[in-house]
Order: sequence, then structure tokens, then C-alpha cells
Amino acid sequence: VLPAPDLADAVQLANARGIHEPEMSEFVLALILALAKRIPRALSQQTEREWRLFGNRRLAGKTLAVLGLGTIGRGVAQRGVALGMRVIGTKRTPGPVAGVDEVLPPSQTRRVLEQADVAVVILPLTPETRGLIDAEAIAAMKPGAHLVNVARGGIVDEAAVAKALREGSLGAAAFDVFAEEPLPQSSPLWDTPNLLITPHLAGISRDYMARLGEILFENIRRLERGQPLLNPIDRRQGY
Repeated sequence: VLPAPDLADAVQLANARGIHEPEMSEFVLALILALAKRIPRALSQQTEREWRLFGNRRLAGKTLAVLGLGTIGRGVAQRGVALGMRVIGTKRTPGPVAGVDEVLPPSQTRRVLEQADVAVVILPLTPETRGLIDAEAIAAMKPGAHLVNVARGGIVDEAAVAKALREGSLGAAAFDVFAEEPLPQSSPLWDTPNLLITPHLAGISRDYMARLGEILFENIRRLERGQPLLNPIDRRQGY
């Protein structure tokens, strides 16, 4: 919807904030564990009927960076704490977040990435975040670090991630969102080593539409009564 220059100022915008948690937090946890424990390799070996031992990564004691400590980001942080990880992150308006050791503003994203063993991107797509995780940001991460993107396509430089994975500077990555969706069959991302691809389904659940409908109908009632909407969007910020 945004930007929407032809939409009158009187038209109010709202979103479905809140209904994606805990589904997305659980999905992020699944991706983090899949990369650390190398589940894709186990599935590949199963397909080939190959019995070969391989090592995996311990998460306890490692640093989890959550870029975007909103509702979902806080859920991811809680699950990181449950795994015994040290959690840091970014928030537009920095302040204490339960379980998070260090909360920094978006301007300090590079500093957060430098500390991360696992980085999770859960940011809205705005002019400020578009292209935020570029080649320089990826190069700033620890050798062998993991990157998970469940935000929006356009925030992470996909080509830079693919290059880092092929060169081995980035250990593994998982993408649920892409700059172009559906991801074209011709995309080189499909063949990128150590990249786990899922088709933008992190927030989907069986009762998703029902919960979405509850917010929609409540907002219709609020409009009729002249009351403030649930989950209003600030057009200037973009979310």
C-alpha cells in the first residue's frame, strides 16, 4: 500500500500487528536450529541413503542478534534466551527489552552484526531499511556466522549473501522472503550452498485468516463508532 500518494489523508491505514507471533518466532527458532544442527544436510543424506557422520554447531553461549525488536523480535529473543544464547538487538526507540542484554538504535546495526554468531532480520521495509544488510554489513559479520531473514525482500542484498556463502565467509543462511516472489526458477539462489529457502510462510497458520478477520471486523466497528483503530500505521514511518 505504501507509498500511496493518491490515497487521501483522511483514509486510515492499519495492519495485522500481533497475529504473527508466536508462529513467526517459532519458525525463526526452527530455522536457527536447522542451520546450527545442519538438518538440510541430514535430509540430503537421507535422500541419497548415505550414512555419514558430520558435526553441528552449539548455540548455548553464542550471541543472537535480532534486528528489529518489535513483537516478533521480542518473541525470537525470548526463545534465544531459552536456548542459553546471549541476545542483543536493534530497536527504533532503544530501551530495556526482557532477556536482551544490549539494545541499540538502527544506526548501530553494524556494531550488532559484528558481535553476532546468528543474526535474524525482522524489520519493516522502509526507505531507511531498504538495502540495509549490504555487502559491507555482511562482511562485518564473524567468519562462519549464520543469517536468517524473515523480514521483507529488499532489506538484505541477496547477491552479496550468495557470494559470501559460496566463498565460505558466511557459514549458512535461511531466507523466507525475497526481492522477487515467487522466487524465479532461474534464480541462482536455488543452487547456493548452505542456503535454506522457504516460500514466505513463516507467519502462516491454519487459523491465520480467522485471526486476521477479527482485527478487520473490530476496526470496521471502531470506524463506525468513531473510535481509534487497532494497529494504526504511521505513513511517515512506513509501518
